[in-house]
Amino acid sequence: MPEVTAITPQKKPGRLNIFIDGRFAFGLNEEDLYKSGLKTGQVITEDDISRLKKVNDEGKVLENILHFLEFRPRSEREIRTHIKNYYFRKKKSESEEEVGLIIENILVRLSRLRLLDDRSFAVWWLEQRQNSGRPQGKWRIKLELAQKGISREIIDEVLASSGANEFDLALKAVRRKLPAYIKLPVREGNLKITRYLLGRGFSAATVREVTKQVFADLLSPSDLG
Repeated sequence: MPEVTAITPQKKPGRLNIFIDGRFAFGLNEEDLYKSGLKTGQVITEDDISRLKKVNDEGKVLENILHFLEFRPRSEREIRTHIKNYYFRKKKSESEEEVGLIIENILVRLSRLRLLDDRSFAVWWLEQRQNSGRPQGKWRIKLELAQKGISREIIDEVLASSGANEFDLALKAVRRKLPAYIKLPVREGNLKITRYLLGRGFSAATVREVTKQVFADLLSPSDLG
């Protein structure tokens, strides 16, 4: 029967090498080693070795995901996609079913660590888009969140709870461009503002209010619509 002959630290902090019958067999992080109860001199089966190798694979994927999360919060869909892309690069022979099981296990672990929460992600995304130097309107934000896999219920809830004023955000978004736009012929300037704000996801009603504010003294009533 195979025997664990040595457990030694790797250069990477928190990871250890497991030697079976004098030869390196696989690595484990400290948490997974503790949970496995593996010790030097222990006799293990081939099934145990196979299982622990999968635990090691899952641990590596988790480490990669934690690094992925260092840059910014992620939605569940983003994490699922990243795991699939990462895992199939490393283990091209694995089946969809095996990878699917690994994904679900990692998502459970991330949830326990409070690193997987689509509502919190949506709130963060909304704040980033509204508090930037060039804010975006709710329609652009809705589209972006939907593309990130956020449910319509969460999107509607988060947007409804936001205290931001769309008119103020639109005015802030276009403010840097106003000096150039108001020097143009009135209709051309009005059109550029309209295109710009619609492109940033503001509603037609909000855009009309902004153009009225900007060109109030320059446009005729028919221009203002």
